[in-house]
Parts: sequence; structure tokens; C-alpha cells
Amino acid sequence: MNTLKMKFKNLLKLISNMTIGHSQFDYDLILSLVTSVLIFFVELISYFAVLPETINTKTPFLVVTVMMAMSIFAFVSILKNWIRKTSFLAKLLLYLFPLAIVLSGIYVTYSYQGVTNQIESFFIAIIAASLVQIYPRRKRFVLFLSSLFLFNLMMYSVHGFTVLFFTDLRLSIMVTISGFVYATVHYNIFIHQRHSLEKLDKQNAFQATAMKQLEKAYAELNESNQVTESIISSTMEILKNDRLEDVLQLVLEEAIRLIPKSQAGSILVFNGETMDFKAAVKYDLKKLQKITLNLDDLFQSKLEDKYEPTIVKDLKVFDQVNISPEKNLALDSAAAGVAKSCLSCSFKYNGEFFGSLNLDNFDSNDIFDERDMELMKQFTKEVEIVISIHKLYEQTILPSKFDELTKVYTRRYFNKMLESNLRACEKTKSIMTVVLIDINNLKEFNDEYGHEIGDDYLVSIIESIRDGIPENSFIGRLGGDEFGIGFPDSTFADTIDRMKRIRTKFHKTGFMASKAHIDASFAYGVSSTDELGLNASKLLAMADSRMYEDKKQTKRKL
Repeated sequence: MNTLKMKFKNLLKLISNMTIGHSQFDYDLILSLVTSVLIFFVELISYFAVLPETINTKTPFLVVTVMMAMSIFAFVSILKNWIRKTSFLAKLLLYLFPLAIVLSGIYVTYSYQGVTNQIESFFIAIIAASLVQIYPRRKRFVLFLSSLFLFNLMMYSVHGFTVLFFTDLRLSIMVTISGFVYATVHYNIFIHQRHSLEKLDKQNAFQATAMKQLEKAYAELNESNQVTESIISSTMEILKNDRLEDVLQLVLEEAIRLIPKSQAGSILVFNGETMDFKAAVKYDLKKLQKITLNLDDLFQSKLEDKYEPTIVKDLKVFDQVNISPEKNLALDSAAAGVAKSCLSCSFKYNGEFFGSLNLDNFDSNDIFDERDMELMKQFTKEVEIVISIHKLYEQTILPSKFDELTKVYTRRYFNKMLESNLRACEKTKSIMTVVLIDINNLKEFNDEYGHEIGDDYLVSIIESIRDGIPENSFIGRLGGDEFGIGFPDSTFADTIDRMKRIRTKFHKTGFMASKAHIDASFAYGVSSTDELGLNASKLLAMADSRMYEDKKQTKRKL
């Protein structure tokens, strides 16, 4: 046991000491070993955890688990020098591993087709493949083009030229492009850092007296690597966060961690007219979001190049000179006007000004220096990459999850959420209710006032409903005027009472169309796992039946 523990500690030490400055082979080898271990455990757990009714066969999980076990053995053999690093076999194993990841993802995805049609396994495989190694240009093209071709060939063999095929084709193209772009950035950063270290090594060899200077430069490179690695980590979080604000909050927290002299900070984003606070640390974000700042209020507005970092000493004095007394009071109430020093830099998206990152210190006017400005410059450049990737995610993945008009879940994703919550109910022995809603007289409303006002009417109702439901509930658009809501941990009686309050409130508020007050209403039906069990189809069918009974009672003429 002690020997195994010591070997594990040695592996962790090897990983923690690995930097982008090591040889590309060693870098790729360690990342491949770590990735194969992670995939091994994920697929092994999936083999036992995935429900049989959601997949054609669990064999792919077992096959991939065995494949990863063989990969782990091979990579450990190379690390132990049982297989020489310079041998053809070692190079071949490392070269083929990214393709094995992608093929595994396609194989697992294939097993879902015809049942749940889940394709996330392929997307995860692309992301893993883009991270696992440093790819030269030719290998990048071969890997990602072949991945795209093989995935869509598999999808065509299963679905043919159907709507599902073309939807997944579009998504796979965008995800593959994202993976390719990220791998390219990864490669360029590696080459740049390697060249920098090679240059430093040459200087060290010829100038022994410059050792301290070289050590300082190496420390700075490590700081830069930490910034890059932090942004890489943030990039992985993008798929877990639908809101850009959440991504920016994560970025801000990382900036404060990586530039230790900073004690607080904020991120502002340009909305086309004014600046909005989107993230904050050590400040009251809700209070900051009530403050409207103009571009002229920013430090960068006084600079020739607002994309160069700047240090503002005595922030209170600057605000008093450049910002109105009312805004100063508001900033003081949010504790945002007492910093003695601020390090700030703007960033852009698509070549245009997008926002600014501000890091504050409360102790000294002279705390920040040139090195902090260099790190800030690098960090904002990396932030631009994160924002670009998140914008791409918004354009490709989010439309499959959210209805464009109402911003609630699509029918497909609502059903997925419902199934997921029902599985959670089974594990935790909890209950939930399902509500189906039908907007009364929507067709007549559109005929009378036009579809544009009809859309506003629909959005108004959904916003009222959303304001009246708890945070753990979820809502989706199932059809033109039909919506579904899931209420975890809610009894039938509680849900009925909640829906009555929502409908009464909206009925009193109504809706204004062409200066006319519209008596707005909707019908709803409720079903509960208490009465029907954990069957999604039965819950939806019962809620639908009760909704139409309610509709007979509530429908009104315009």
C-alpha cells in the first residue's frame, strides 16, 4: 500500500512540475496519461450508472474502458522507459491516442442513436482531443477533419438525411471548428513559450553573470503560464455556464488570484450606450448594477490607447474629478470608491470595444508595477479568447437548449430536464409536479393586433409565470402557445395554489395592446408523481388533460 501511495505521489509531482517549457513529447505523454485515466474511470462508471433504457447497448463503455486501460499501461511503460521514448512504437502510440479518443466518442454516441439520440459524447471527445496534445498544423487538419467526417458518416448511417442529421451536422461543424481553433491557440502558445525559453537558455549559457535576471524571467514566464492555464480552465467551464456573466465572474476571480496585489475588482461591459457592471469581487454587485457609467467615466477614455493597461493612483480623487457626485455616492455605497490604487485594462470582441477589467488595492497608491501591467495585458488578451469562445457557444449550443423568443427551454431540452429530475426523484425518494400551460386566445390576439404584438403578449405572460416560480423549477416551450413547467419538491396542492396566484396576478395586470387593456389569461393542468409515479409520459398526459378541462372554464373572447 505504501509503495502504491509513493508511486501516486511521484506521478502527482511529475504532473505538478510539468510546464509548457518541457519537450513536446513529455508534455503530450503526461497529458495523454492523465486523460486516459480520467476517461477510464468515466467510462467504467458509465457502464454501471447509465440506465439501459437510455442506450442501445452498454458495450461501448466496456470497450472504451479496456482501450483506456491498455493506453494507461502503454504510457506508464514509456514513462518507466520499458518502452524507449525514441522508439517508433512510443511515437506511434502517442500519435494515435487523440484519434482513439475521438473514435471512442463516436462509438459511444452511436450507441445512443435511435434511443435518446444524445451526441454530447462526441462533443466531449473533441474537447478532450483539443486539450490532450500539441498539434502541428497538418496533424490538426487531419484529426479534426477526419473526426467531423467520421461522426457525420455515422449519423448519416443511422438517421439518413433527416432534420436531426442536419441539426447535428451544424453543431458538429461548430464544435469541431472550436476545437480546431483552441488547438491552434494552444500550439501557438506552446511554440511561443518554447522559443522564449530556448532564448533564455542560450543567454544563460553565454552570460553566467545574468543568472539572477534569467531566474526572474523564468518566474515571469511561469506567471504567464498560470494566466494561460487559468484561462484554459475557464474555457472548460464555458459549457457549464449558459450566462456570460457567470463566465466573467469566474474570469475576475482568477485575475485576482493570479495578480496577488489585487484585493478586489470588477468587470464592466459596454451595452452600446453605457457601461454595465457584470462581475464583482469584494463589492456589492447588485448595487453596482444600479449605477450607469458612461464611456467618459472610464480611466481608458483619457488614454490614446484604451487597450493598454493603466494604473490609477488614489481612485477616490479620480472619481471626484471625473464622475458626478450622485454616481460617487452610489459607488461609495457599494464600497467601490475607496480603493487607493486601480489596475485597469480594456478588452475587445470582433475588433470592437467590449468592456474593461479593473483590479483594486485598498492599502497603497504605489502597489502595482510594470510586471503587473504585463500580466494584466496578457490576461485581457486571454479574456478576449474566452469571450469569443463563449459567443460561439451562444451561437451554436444555446439555440438547441433555449427558445429564441421566450428564452425558456426548447421542447427537447425540457423533456431532457424532466427525465433528469425524475431520475433524481427516484434516487432521493422525493416528489415533483408537472404543469402544462396553454395561452388563451393567442391566435385571435395575433389576428387582431399582429404577430409582433402577439409575441410581446406571449413573452409578458411567460415573464409573469417565471417571476412566480421558484429557482429550482424549469420551464419549456412545448408548442406555439403551450408551455411546460417542472416543480421539484412541490406537492400537488402547493403547485395548484402557486398557479392560482400567478394567474390571478396576471389577470389583474393584463396587457396593453394598441392602447387597449387586454384581459390576459391562460389555462393550466397539474399532475404529480404522488399519483402517477415517475413516468414522464403519464405526467404530461394527465397535465394536458386537466389543462384542456381548465381551458373550457377560463377561455375568454378578446
